[in-house]
Amino acid sequence: MISTSTFTIGLDLGQRNDPSALAVVEQFTGAATRMDWITYATHSTNFQTSWRLRHLETPRLGTSYTDIVRRTQELALAISLQGQVTVIVEANGVGSPVVDMLKEARLPGTLIPVFTTTGDLPHCLPGNFWTVPKRDLIVTLQVGLEKNYLLVAPDMKEASTFQTQLLNIRVTNERYTHRPGTHDDLVMATALAYWWAKNEKTAGERGQRLI
Repeated sequence: MISTSTFTIGLDLGQRNDPSALAVVEQFTGAATRMDWITYATHSTNFQTSWRLRHLETPRLGTSYTDIVRRTQELALAISLQGQVTVIVEANGVGSPVVDMLKEARLPGTLIPVFTTTGDLPHCLPGNFWTVPKRDLIVTLQVGLEKNYLLVAPDMKEASTFQTQLLNIRVTNERYTHRPGTHDDLVMATALAYWWAKNEKTAGERGQRLI
């Protein structure tokens, strides 16, 4: 079996009353091999790609952005020992100064800031910033889970909270929100990571709907 893995860290930044969240999605590509017993050559067949939600965490409410950046750096460095790493951070609101902090932290791999919007199409902006409709992030995640493209270990820490947050997602006038008094931080962190992991190869085509 020949296999490769790449990892995407999604970072959803909370504010005063909302926690931040980190999610790690692994993209796993494998191919079965067979032996030609005459030439003794091996041949790869049936390349398949799957995605796995490997890690979820929610820093304590009130954790400083400095500590969140430090934790993101620690996580990225640890994962980089296993494969290529990309960090996707939600850049709305307080996100812009945190993006600058992440750049200064010299993370391994690539940093992709994303502004979530109510627009129609994802777009790449100068500086490798992206604008992505929140609808695209949520729909991509929901489809991935429903079709088992994205696998979630049920015994993973925060898995039950993640599932509860998914159930609290609501669509009102084509806007994706969550029930009042609930949070969507784990869902958004995972959606950011999975959207990029699934669409990275085609993300360079500006304006293409990526779902």
